[in-house]
Amino acid sequence: MQQDEEQHAQPGELAGALSDQRVSRKRAQEDVKLLANRIALLKQEEQKAWKKIEETKKKANDIINVRQRNADTNNYKMNLAKQREQDEHEQMMKNQQYRLSQKEAIRIQQMTNAEKNYREAERLKHESRQHAAMIDQQKQIEKNKNDNMKNMVHQHKMEAME
Repeated sequence: MQQDEEQHAQPGELAGALSDQRVSRKRAQEDVKLLANRIALLKQEEQKAWKKIEETKKKANDIINVRQRNADTNNYKMNLAKQREQDEHEQMMKNQQYRLSQKEAIRIQQMTNAEKNYREAERLKHESRQHAAMIDQQKQIEKNKNDNMKNMVHQHKMEAME
């Protein structure tokens, strides 16, 4: 019976139901379009978000790299300054050691010269004493010779007088 009723349904009701169905289908299609558009927009926003995330990661990596380069540069400069300071210290020590060795060499040279001068003075004094002794000896010989001559002359005179 219901089949009969459905078959015999009124044409106005059927048209209203079909119209409601079309409207529903149209609304559903519009909803599908709206949802598809919304999904597309969300996907675009997601891509933008991922792009921003990637850019942020890249910037963070760039900042880390710059900081690392700066740290490396600072370490290099510090090591260079330490090396320069150490080299200057070593050079200062070498210069100080050189000055000390020069002073010691001068002191030794002065002592050597003083000793040489002392020996030379002693040699000259000794030679001077020897010369004085030789002169005294020659004077004595000369005096003896003169005395002998005087005695001989005196003896000859005496003999000639006798």
